[in-house]
Amino acid sequence: MAVANELEVKLSDGSQRTDEDIAGACVNALRSSISIPSDKVKVVVSKGWVTLEGEVEWQYQKRACGGWLHP
Repeated sequence: MAVANELEVKLSDGSQRTDEDIAGACVNALRSSISIPSDKVKVVVSKGWVTLEGEVEWQYQKRACGGWLHP
């Protein structure tokens, strides 16, 4: 048995954010975290999807990167 969940969420026009707005918010969130070396992590946003690129030294830093995306 297989289940495929494909969800698409659409925001109202007043709630739409540009990729630049999203990227800026992500960069600010990274900078505010003492666990994440912001100079080692790059934020890429395309069509509303956020991708983090880079390398961190410690596992706790990797977990912290995922943690701020999923409160």
